[in-house]
Amino acid sequence: MGNPSDQKLNTFLTYVSRDDLNESEILYMGDDLPDCPILSRPEVLGACPADAVDEVKAICSYVSQKLGGQGAVRDVIERVLKAQAKWHS
Repeated sequence: MGNPSDQKLNTFLTYVSRDDLNESEILYMGDDLPDCPILSRPEVLGACPADAVDEVKAICSYVSQKLGGQGAVRDVIERVLKAQAKWHS
């Protein structure tokens, strides 16, 4: 069945292929070692919460100041929408 890293990567690649996605348009948020194979893909924009493991923080383009489960996902979504000029306060 494979290790968790292989399972996550295989699932990711299945979605990319099935939905004809461009990896340069994907933001992936992870916090632990099994996320590294996806976060380290050169075209994927990687993000993580403040309490991610150090190995994940080292490869992410953005490390939220928020902890996982305490606003990190919202932080990333808000920043993306603001960067795209789609945030309305």
